Amino acid sequence: MKILLNDGNEMPAEIVLRDKDLDLAFIRPKTPPATPMPAVDLTKATSAKVLEQIITLNRLNNASGRAYSAAAERILAVIRKPRTFYVHDPSNTGTALGSPAFALDGNILGVVVMRTGSSPGSNYRENAASVIVPAEDILKASKQVPPFQNGAEKKAEGKDAKNQP
Repeated sequence: MKILLNDGNEMPAEIVLRDKDLDLAFIRPKTPPATPMPAVDLTKATSAKVLEQIITLNRLNNASGRAYSAAAERILAVIRKPRTFYVHDPSNTGTALGSPAFALDGNILGVVVMRTGSSPGSNYRENAASVIVPAEDILKASKQVPPFQNGAEKKAEGKDAKNQP
């Protein structure tokens, strides 16, 4: 797995946590970058209401030079149970999975993921939707990410784990 950097270079990365409830995987570089990477502040989270306009940020494909793009969308529904998530319609905007979504005031709403149900006998289109997982849920899940360890610490940890009963 690799992280594509702004300058076009790729940085080796690894999955450090999977959250099956949120359908998210948390990744980080295998070695710390020389300078801090830009990040979205998830503590500045907001919520949205039905028909509220939002902005999603995307990265286009290789044929488009991996340029950044933005799209204006609306919240179609707010689902509250079993957990809160926002339904949007990316069909006219091309918003990709993993794209951050923001309120018009600039605060983060969440991240776009694919949610699927488990209805027997239904087809994929009836059983899947592009939704936005709230930033506060992502922040809460991210606190479970183990701290970074260098190679020597990882090897020692693995050795200790093998010696455990």
